[in-house]
This record gives sequence, structure tokens and C-alpha cells, in this order.
Amino acid sequence: MEVDQLRKLTDAHLPPFFTGAEILSETDFPNRIRLKLVAIKDPCTFAFKLKATDQERILVRRNHPFQQKGQLGISEKQVIEAFLICLAEIESALGQPFAEDLFTVFHRRVIARAVGGADLQSHVPEVLDHFSALASRSYEGERARAAVGFVPADTSTGVSYSEARKKDFSIVLSNGFDTLLKLNGNGMIVGHEAINPPGSKCRFAPYRMARIASWATDGRFAIVLNQQGDILILKDGQLVFTRRSGSWYSLSTEAFLRQLRRPQDMKVRSAILESALDVSFAKTGGCIGVILGDPKYRKHLSRVLTKVDDRVATGTTIKAKVMKTMTGKQKFQDLDRRLRQKLLSIDGATVLDREGRIIDVGAIVAIKDGSDAGGRKAAAIAVSKLGLGIKISQDGGVTVFQDGSAEPKMKLM
Repeated sequence: MEVDQLRKLTDAHLPPFFTGAEILSETDFPNRIRLKLVAIKDPCTFAFKLKATDQERILVRRNHPFQQKGQLGISEKQVIEAFLICLAEIESALGQPFAEDLFTVFHRRVIARAVGGADLQSHVPEVLDHFSALASRSYEGERARAAVGFVPADTSTGVSYSEARKKDFSIVLSNGFDTLLKLNGNGMIVGHEAINPPGSKCRFAPYRMARIASWATDGRFAIVLNQQGDILILKDGQLVFTRRSGSWYSLSTEAFLRQLRRPQDMKVRSAILESALDVSFAKTGGCIGVILGDPKYRKHLSRVLTKVDDRVATGTTIKAKVMKTMTGKQKFQDLDRRLRQKLLSIDGATVLDREGRIIDVGAIVAIKDGSDAGGRKAAAIAVSKLGLGIKISQDGGVTVFQDGSAEPKMKLM
């Protein structure tokens, strides 16, 4: 395959996995790495080629670092390696009239390879295809939802998933929240599991999927169809891939969390990311602002949040009093995730300080006249003058703004 063709296919099919990435090329690189198919050029840039003898490499670059080796979940390197393997498998057919048809299933083949390896690259796509079909179906008046958990090491015999999924009764065998069908590496149904409340192994996944996320550890992984028609893949206790609105996304949540950097308290950052995922998959939308400690941020407080009576600690409005009663003196990271999600779903911005103290909920943010951004985006940009502004759109995307700049610092989904 010529590098121009590789670049064209990369432009068309890799960026959806890496939100905000740009595709470049490179011809001048050190001899010592010429044999590497996939290499880390710097924390924010991957370089790759299809064959070791290629003299030109494709670069994938984005604003925040990629997942590093040793971190949990699926790294971007694994995704790129799977992308190259799947591309090599169809290379001989690319000149044929039916070549475009191959790419209708290409993304799910890449995901299957990245998550399950070569041994599961037929069974995982089958589940993904089945769930894609179920996403538009209802059963007894409700939207279909389901969950399948893969236990690759299980060698017991069972019933073929391929056969069982053709029957209508299979739709109601799992609920997508705390029950799942267990499949082994041969695609056989080997059991059913009702999962206890989540433990410490659950990391960054929507709260409604916490039980299944906590199950998806120790070499196991799960595929979930939720009631909104989204497909989620969970591994190592966290969300690693999701399909929503027809597009697949890769989620390197640990790299995202580290690059967020501020506030410095990792517990606060983790709580913000967890709640952003909760709101994203609840599809209510939300806006989070964080006031950082430097005096240059504090001076903007009264300009950005003009309604002083709404402040949680000192406000006199009914809303302020209710919020104070509900949250007490607890910091954001100490609140139950279900309450945090409800707070964020209130129209307006939820504003915290760098230690997680709740300054305002549903805050009306002063937006610059003439702003051409949508209301939630404009609010996130305005509140980022306090340090950090995070927009969670109703379609699920998460965008981080900093220091009042309209240029996003990071994006997720």
C-alpha cells in the first residue's frame, strides 16, 4: 500500500477513535526506529507505518497525551496496532468495486482486535452487530437493553450465542445494569451473572454501569447496550470504547485525567471526570467551573457569577438554601455520584473551588455580548476565566476550556 493511500484511509477512519486528533506525515526520522511500525514520538504524538520498510510515517497528534504503557484500559497504541492489522487484512481487496463495503464493518473489527485480540475477533463483532440491531428495537413497550461479559479463559462448554441471539427471549436475559450473559472465548454462553454493588475496582464508567464495570476486571470485559441506544465496552473497571450517534470513540480516561492537571487534588479531578461521564450518558447536559487558587482567577469571580445571593455557603435565595441543606459542608468529591449528577443537570453552571468546595449550583454565568457560541459552550468559556470550564453537551461530548480561551484544551467523545 502506498503511503498516500494509507494517509487517505487514516484520515477517513482513525480520527473518530481519537477526538480532536490531527493527521500529519513525516519522512525524516531516526534510523534506530525505522523498523518500528508504531512508535511514540512524544506524549501527544504517535507515528506509524504499515510496513517496516516504509520510508514515510503517518503522525497522529492531539492536545493532550495518549495513554501510556502500564495504565489501565486500552491504550491508543493498541488501537493503532489493531487498525494496522485490520487494514493489512483487507489490503488486497482495496482496489475492488466492493472495497467501500468493507469499511462499514471496519471500526468494529479494530475494536474487537484491540479489546479481545485475535482469538475473539469474530465473536466480539457478532455481539456488536447484534447490539447495533437491538438499539432500534423495543420489547413490550421498552427500548431494548442488554449486556454480555466475555470470560476468555473459560473453557467450559455451553450454548452457541450465535444461535441463542436469534430468539426473541434472548432480549430479556440481561438488563444492562447489573446482570449479564457470560460468554467464553469460543462464543458460547456459559452462564448468567447478577452482580453485587460495585467495589473499588470500578474506575471511570457511567454510574449506571458501575456494577458491570467492577465485574469487567481480571482479564474479563463487557459489552453493554443501554436504553438510549449507546453501546459501551468496559474493561479494567472503566469505559474504553463507546458507540453513540453512529460513531465509535476510544476513551483514554487516565491520560485525560492526568492532562487535566488542575485542580491539583486528584480526588477532585477524578470526581469531575466521573460526574462528566454520568451526565454525558444521562444526556442531560451540564457545565462545570473550577476556581483555581491564583488571585488572577479570583478577581473574575464577581464578574462571572453576578448573582451573589445564589452562592451556596452564604446565599439567601431558596435555591441557595436548598443546595446548602442537600450538600451540607461536604465537598463535591465526597457527595454521592447520583447527587452530583442531579446538581450538574440543573440549568446553569456548577462551580467549585480547587479543593472541591461547592461555590454555586445552577449559576447564571455572565456571557460576553455578541458571543456566537451556543449557550452551554459560551457559559463554559466564560466560567473558564476562573481557571477551568467544562461543557458536557446533550449529545454526550465533553470539552474542556481554560483561562477564558475559546480554543478547547481537551475533548472527550
